[in-house]
Amino acid sequence: MSFSSSRVGIEEEFFDPADWLPEPSPVTEAEAAAAEAVAAEQLATLNARVAGDGDWVEVTGSAGAEAAWADIVATLAADRLDGDNLGWPPQVLSTSLSTAATALDVAAGLDDDDLTRVLDDGVRDAVEAAGKIRTRGEGILYALACQVHARGLHTAVGLSLVDWVRARCPWTTITDATAL
Repeated sequence: MSFSSSRVGIEEEFFDPADWLPEPSPVTEAEAAAAEAVAAEQLATLNARVAGDGDWVEVTGSAGAEAAWADIVATLAADRLDGDNLGWPPQVLSTSLSTAATALDVAAGLDDDDLTRVLDDGVRDAVEAAGKIRTRGEGILYALACQVHARGLHTAVGLSLVDWVRARCPWTTITDATAL
């Protein structure tokens, strides 16, 4: 079944997707009997496994299931990829960057009067630290831009990678964004 619509003098015909579906056919007695046999076989297998007669399957709350769950939790706790116990990567990234942003906001709040009270060694160390922060920040930006490109996040909004990065990081120059 299709229906028509006319807008601005243009006649359009829309097709109903149900037109392409096959007609439902009743289930035959043989098909119903086969389905019942499969269901009975599955139920018997599950009952045998619960009783301990079949393959290993544990019922939730049983001692075996609790031991298996404890093993999974212990494996996750001893994750070899997280030897420093930093946490899951999304949490580490989010927490680290928000903490760094807060610390940089505090440091940026120092005015000239505050900076004049810093000794020469402190100024020298602060310049080195600021350089390291900038270098590491650019490294993180590059790694994240690679992820954006690999996942196609920039294409979801119809932008090139350079335009997408510049829209989110307006301080990035065209040259720096192109170099990514």
